[in-house]
Amino acid sequence: MSRFGIVMKQKQGSVSLYAASPVPLEDFLKNMLEETGTDTLDFDMLSEDSFFNNYTDTPTDIQGLFVYSNENALNQAENESIDLYPQFKEIQNERRIGQIHIGIKDLILITETEGTGHFKARFNARSIQWQYHDTNNTGIPLTDMSIASDSGIQFSSPTEVVLQNGQTALRFDSKVLIPFRQKSEYSFDLVQDRKIILKGLPNSTPNHLIGVKIKTETILCCPMFIYL
Repeated sequence: MSRFGIVMKQKQGSVSLYAASPVPLEDFLKNMLEETGTDTLDFDMLSEDSFFNNYTDTPTDIQGLFVYSNENALNQAENESIDLYPQFKEIQNERRIGQIHIGIKDLILITETEGTGHFKARFNARSIQWQYHDTNNTGIPLTDMSIASDSGIQFSSPTEVVLQNGQTALRFDSKVLIPFRQKSEYSFDLVQDRKIILKGLPNSTPNHLIGVKIKTETILCCPMFIYL
């Protein structure tokens, strides 16, 4: 693109393309189409965050990337922009997280009618199961334990499990999958006999997830530990 004087400027969450040209934008694009014979503007998407695939809704059992194209029939027009529908493409050992393909002929039509083109490529947050492991170091028997919240999200009754260090714990599993958020929307408390004994339990993080197979589906879980 530098050959044609196209400049890319990045802002948080967006990229803008600018071209210094003495001719109207649609003529500039037509000239580029004729000189290069290239039908599309193609962009590779990379992430510096090593946990991107943990908190992003990608398949758990295959590797690949998301492909966005303005020619996808599932795209939606939204507030003077086009919301590009993602399609997952399986590719082994892939560093890129996505590709964007914008047809130059389509872009010419857009610039002739609207002046500029706006496209959105979204990634959805992954939903995971939260698991709390309650270890009792007090020496006092704890009964009728539960996880409570005003959110309406419920947890299973405790199941006794043995941790990797050999210690026994009570495990509580969320009954629904909870989406990742930059700032958690939920707060949970540890309750005994309907009384809160530990308020504000830890929130899930993408740093450490484990896969659990349920029937034919693999879901990701975040194990968290409570020490009493």
